[in-house]
Amino acid sequence: DDQFKKNIQRLIGNVVMLHDSTYFYCDSAWLNRKENNFRAFSNVHIVPSDTLEIFSDSLNYDGFTKIADLYGNVMLRDNRATLTTDHLTYDRNTRIAYYNSGAVIVSDTNVLTSTIGHYYTDTKEVYFRENVVLTNPDYIMKSDTLKYNTVSKIAWFFGPSTIVGE
Repeated sequence: DDQFKKNIQRLIGNVVMLHDSTYFYCDSAWLNRKENNFRAFSNVHIVPSDTLEIFSDSLNYDGFTKIADLYGNVMLRDNRATLTTDHLTYDRNTRIAYYNSGAVIVSDTNVLTSTIGHYYTDTKEVYFRENVVLTNPDYIMKSDTLKYNTVSKIAWFFGPSTIVGE
């Protein structure tokens, strides 16, 4: 345990860290340079690109794998959609955000919910699985598996689906 404490640097108050081209902001952090990782706490804000931001209550980040695990009041926002969930993993290598404990994505007038999802932030495509519901002013669609493009607003169904509307 003393070895753990020896390698940890505590950062407190308006913390700003840069890893490669990504800025990380938070109120406090535990930085481990030897292990190339950190834990961030309170008002966590990541800026992976000029069109993508991620917010959360806390974060675990591995500098070797470039994978961020975000917890509590997670919100991923880009210029096409907003995703909210309690736990999100963001892979900076692939630029894919994924969740498996449920999320809501709002894209224009479409609201999509599912248990599992992968958001490809480069192509603006989201792959939804389990308990997928797409709510739109004109209809409600339920499916097992769905792909949705936040630019074209086109949905593809890949399993049993039900659409209720006029």
